[in-house]
Amino acid sequence: METYGKSKGDENPHVQLEYKPLMVLDNGDTYDGQWNKVTDLPHGKGTSTLADGTEYEGDWKNGKRNGQGTETFSSGDSYEGEYKNGRKHGKGKYTWANGRVYEGDFKAGYMNGFGTMWYSDGDKYEGFWANNMKNGKGTMTYNDGRKFVGLWENDERKEGQFVEKEEEKESVGKEEDRKVGVTQGQKTPKISKKKSKKPKVVEEGAEGYEGGMVWCGWICCGKGKKVSK
Repeated sequence: METYGKSKGDENPHVQLEYKPLMVLDNGDTYDGQWNKVTDLPHGKGTSTLADGTEYEGDWKNGKRNGQGTETFSSGDSYEGEYKNGRKHGKGKYTWANGRVYEGDFKAGYMNGFGTMWYSDGDKYEGFWANNMKNGKGTMTYNDGRKFVGLWENDERKEGQFVEKEEEKESVGKEEDRKVGVTQGQKTPKISKKKSKKPKVVEEGAEGYEGGMVWCGWICCGKGKKVSK
């Protein structure tokens, strides 16, 4: 049986570590790892498998999960992060079997504090949580591009505002060596190089201007002076 000495800076006389191979505990769980001979409890690095198939691998202190660890559940869910007194506590990442992911703060086993949830349908929430529910300031971005920014209470929208999907950005194209502002996906309007004192329609729904400027919808192309009929 291998005995581990005290780690650097550990002056606790009540901690004397040894390694114990796979053993079955009184509650039916199995444990493989470091053990405190003084308290006769798991302490240090170890792996435990529960009777229901849940497996934990990581840090232990006085028989409880404490520190950094990874937990895999029989449902297919998993958690990787910090523990305190046997519960998820601190920074961590929880992944559900259906693809949903939460990454952020935990407290006493629950999502508490600030965190981000990615839902399996493409929605995303970033904000504050309390007892596994959205509580406080947060932003929900829906899979259709809409956003809700505001306050949440017990997983429900309390007050705030919806922000519609962002409009298409303008890009710059060229037509006959002239810069033309166009919307992405819109056909670049044709511009006549001939000057005219009379308005000239270059395509349906467009107005002409002196100096060759053309108005197509809300887009102005070129320079000139508007001529009124």
